Amino acid sequence: MGWGDFARYIIGTNSGSFPWTSLRLGEIPPLTRRQRYEQFVASLTKSQGVALDRFRRVRQNVSFYKRQGLSERRGRLEFEATDEVLDKLMEVEEERFRKKLGKRKSAALSTDLVEYIDSPHDDDFRFDLKVAQRWVLQRVFDLGWSVELFGYFDRYLHRYDRGRESHKPERIGKKYQWIAYYEFLARVADNFKMRGDPWAGHEDENYEGPWQDSYLRGLDPSCLIKKTYYGSGWNPFPPTWWSPVTFSWNEDLSNKDWVRDSDHLPDAASLISTTEPASNAQWLVLESYFHWDNCPDDEDLKPRYPYRNVKYWLQAYLTKKADSDDLYKWMKGNWKVYDSYFLPSSHGMSDIYLGEFFWAPAFMYHNIPYYHHAGWVGGEPGNEIPKPILLTTDQYSHSESGYDCSVDEPIFIHLPCKTISDEMRLAWKRTEGHYYNDSGDLVAFDPSVTSPGPSALLVNKDLFSQYLAEKSYDLIWVVTGEKLIITGDAPGPNWPGRMNILGVYRFVDSQLCGEVTTKLED
Repeated sequence: MGWGDFARYIIGTNSGSFPWTSLRLGEIPPLTRRQRYEQFVASLTKSQGVALDRFRRVRQNVSFYKRQGLSERRGRLEFEATDEVLDKLMEVEEERFRKKLGKRKSAALSTDLVEYIDSPHDDDFRFDLKVAQRWVLQRVFDLGWSVELFGYFDRYLHRYDRGRESHKPERIGKKYQWIAYYEFLARVADNFKMRGDPWAGHEDENYEGPWQDSYLRGLDPSCLIKKTYYGSGWNPFPPTWWSPVTFSWNEDLSNKDWVRDSDHLPDAASLISTTEPASNAQWLVLESYFHWDNCPDDEDLKPRYPYRNVKYWLQAYLTKKADSDDLYKWMKGNWKVYDSYFLPSSHGMSDIYLGEFFWAPAFMYHNIPYYHHAGWVGGEPGNEIPKPILLTTDQYSHSESGYDCSVDEPIFIHLPCKTISDEMRLAWKRTEGHYYNDSGDLVAFDPSVTSPGPSALLVNKDLFSQYLAEKSYDLIWVVTGEKLIITGDAPGPNWPGRMNILGVYRFVDSQLCGEVTTKLED
């Protein structure tokens, strides 16, 4: 197993990365080499500190030159710096330094502290993954794998090689490896301290479940669909009832003039409030991405470049009713909100099963700002957003490129945010991404789960308007977009430019009001 893909990329020997440390549960961790080194440095006199700096520089320089070839060393040094000569220099310097320290402090400078000087970033409590390799290999044999039983099958399963991709039938031996690996992880989780993520504020944490590591979960047993009708999302869709916009490409205009034409843009208002024709029910779109272009679909009509392209990103935010006027005025024409990182935005959560939104420990673990769940933001000192706003949406995602062969295509489903789900007492029933209230009314859903079209979160207009009134909330939509020519090349002197689009909308006295501003980028 030493050099196989399973050892390198699953067990993690290529990177040394592992979610657990070598510290046993209940064990009081010893001082790290860094802590002991800092204590050692604090004990030195001023002259000994100067000697330490010299000792450290010599070791760093010797390490640098030993990574060079002899010819490179000759070009930098005035003597024949063979490895033996460099080792002798380092030995002499260490003797000089230890003499300066005296017997007591020299004894405190242990071998592992000298190694720390050379490699200060090495992990003192790294789990030895060779243990994992040996355990998994032995367990595979214990489970019953043998050459006599499975050798022929495993050898010829990939006779017509499918490469190293993960999305393919697996050998029997590989299946046993997976079983053994998860058994090994279970034993490690029961006996060793987990290595938390300091960036997420989880540096000192106990093991609670496999959602704490991105690579420990695969198949989602709560999501039974193999794909949605959203597809890759890169290709435009024909008009749908929740994306009813059609418009002319004005072929009589040159590409440069077309980019600059701000009078013929897709109507954003018709993308915010829409009607489902079969039931005549009205729906509000809280988030979606819309894409139009005039690129020929027929491969025989290529070459495809250049072609015209328009994109819209639509996102709704909850506000307090009392703050709505101020926020709307601040957002209108404010190009800071055009920046995709300025306002909160939803991100696909692949470490949470669909059925775990918005209640399970896996969801609560990720329900922090680090994972794009910031809650109400704005209105506090240091935040440029003048009043609190709340992102109305969340996203579930599941990739088809991993080891889960039950999925044919990437799955993206827009969901309501936790606050809306909790306050409206929504529950997922029957169809993936469809959320109902206590009365059994469909309140929120992503239509691309069952119908071709852009992925979006739709909420029942009547029920949601009632919710807004009860909570003294308001909704503000921000529409950002771009209008440009796709040339297939990097922008050059003949690039016709790009029109950036910013729209802000809200309902006033039951009427959708808003305006769009544009800015040309040459």
